[in-house]
Amino acid sequence: MKACFFSRVKDKQLFEIVDFYRNDIRILKELGFDVILANRFHGIPLNCDLYFSWFWGPAIFSLLKSKIARKPNIIVSPLHYYDREFGYFTRPLYERIIMHLSMKLADYNLAISKIDFEGLKKLKIKKAEMIYLCVDTDFYQPGLIGNNKKNLVLSIAHLNKLSVKRKKLKLVVNSIPYVIKRFPEAKFIIAGTKEDGFEELEQLVKKLKINDVISFPGRITTQQKLQLYQRAKIFVQPSIFEAFGAAQAEAMSCGVPVITNKVGSLPELIDNCGIYLSKDDPKELGKLICDLFENEILWNNLSIEGRKRIVNNFSYHLRKNKLKVIIEKIMES
Repeated sequence: MKACFFSRVKDKQLFEIVDFYRNDIRILKELGFDVILANRFHGIPLNCDLYFSWFWGPAIFSLLKSKIARKPNIIVSPLHYYDREFGYFTRPLYERIIMHLSMKLADYNLAISKIDFEGLKKLKIKKAEMIYLCVDTDFYQPGLIGNNKKNLVLSIAHLNKLSVKRKKLKLVVNSIPYVIKRFPEAKFIIAGTKEDGFEELEQLVKKLKINDVISFPGRITTQQKLQLYQRAKIFVQPSIFEAFGAAQAEAMSCGVPVITNKVGSLPELIDNCGIYLSKDDPKELGKLICDLFENEILWNNLSIEGRKRIVNNFSYHLRKNKLKVIIEKIMES
């Protein structure tokens, strides 16, 4: 059997680099499909038994081919229905029309969190289910234990203007002076491709005179990302909204306590196994980081319970088993 895996990415290498693509491609292969990767309309074949696409807007291309071929299709996508700053309702009308058409035409729409599934129900999309994204917990494992870790704070995001704002990376940078007052040896790393948002972060770092405290390694491989998680003492990502929270989940899987905001799907993901900011205040964030550096008992508890939560609720095998049921159902019908 053949399956076409489609997402309109610039470079097919991203199918291997981006974890949620790589995981779903691997699942399809393990379910017995010969997977054809496509990132453009002309690359989508007409002789596949299943069409599996990411993101409702671009998925319209794959849907058209699946309808011509008279074969089933599945779309996975974040929705951000409740994200009033960057979400569904902030998109241009034509984009929302295309997205809604894709939702209606799809044989299955898969939301990646309960809050996104609620959004689909608000849009009256009936052919929908929720399957959480997953973390490969066999790969994302803890490294050094807490006592052997240096006071390193990690954030990971694409450094474009939108992502810098959505992940509130300026808040992270602005917290650094408050941290180094109590922990002069502390270091910060913000990893991710340096795009049009990097310059403003760089200027803020110069203004705060903290160049020797923070580093920006740029684009990293999956292996390098794992090594950073395993070195980090704390993962900080105070997002405006998350439809799932993949970076937070990966950090937790590696036993790294997370400090973030109680927004979007993050309470579903983290529950009481992380620390939430009460307001966008760099002084408060700095204090939370320092307190976690100092409190070994709390650090160990969050590390152990965070890892356990991801293994029990968001593992690769859980997603694979749930996708298997849906794919078998859709192939039979």
